[in-house]
Amino acid sequence: MPSVCKEHLWTLFDVTIDLALEFIRSSCVEPVVTTDLQQVISVCNFLEYYIDEAKGFKGPDDDKKKLIDCIFAWSYAWGIGGSLDQKSKDKFDTIVRDQFKSAQIPASFTVFDYWYDLKKEKIFKSWATKVV
Repeated sequence: MPSVCKEHLWTLFDVTIDLALEFIRSSCVEPVVTTDLQQVISVCNFLEYYIDEAKGFKGPDDDKKKLIDCIFAWSYAWGIGGSLDQKSKDKFDTIVRDQFKSAQIPASFTVFDYWYDLKKEKIFKSWATKVV
């Protein structure tokens, strides 16, 4: 991965992770309690899966930075917010959207109602398109 993309990824971590962890610990409910380290590892696991040329992570550096925004937004939502109850997921959706405006997550539902199609169209798609 080009150094400009690595720097962008580190910046996203620096700016967003602590905010999310503080929010879920103070304002959300987890039916099965997690630790902060588990949440961050989950985000990293999702990113590790997605940031792969074979999965569609390719193109010029500027395109890759945009892809990182989208991939990170999805990984952040599910890695940190996936353990929340539905009411908390609805609240956490606002945090994700505020942090990742550049990802252009569709407004129809919560971020948890979408997956990111990196391989083909490079857009957020409803889970309904996968579970037909």
